[in-house]
Amino acid sequence: MAETTNKQSSDKEEEEEEEEEEDYMGDLSQFLPRETTAPSKSSVKMGYTPGSTLGKEGSGLAEPVGLEIRWTRAGIGREDSRKEKRKREEERMKWERRKEKVLMKDFGCRHKEQWWSQRIVVNYHKAKAALEQLENKEVVAEADKDEEDAKNE
Repeated sequence: MAETTNKQSSDKEEEEEEEEEEDYMGDLSQFLPRETTAPSKSSVKMGYTPGSTLGKEGSGLAEPVGLEIRWTRAGIGREDSRKEKRKREEERMKWERRKEKVLMKDFGCRHKEQWWSQRIVVNYHKAKAALEQLENKEVVAEADKDEEDAKNE
């Protein structure tokens, strides 16, 4: 129950952060280059058409390189804390799954060993009972022969 409330609160926090980002970003269109600026006019004179790709053979990018705004003061190589947290959780889940598999395998081996030992005991008792029956038949068979021999004489 506590996990579901934690998940719900973390989802709400993420939504709030995204809304804050949108509010902060506002309307970025004011920063995008306009066709009326001097550099855009000169690029049009050189043969560039707005919306097409860059490069001699047109194999470049059509849109500008994306901008990633960092909300923390962490360095360039540092990932977002939410991504790091997710990655740690995924690694922990993988570790737990591997541990569970090992435990299940160990449980299966112990269960098989118990089964085999029980089968050995059962087979021993069956063999013992069969041996006792054979010994009793031989004794009974010998007694019957002795009685028949006595009658015949």
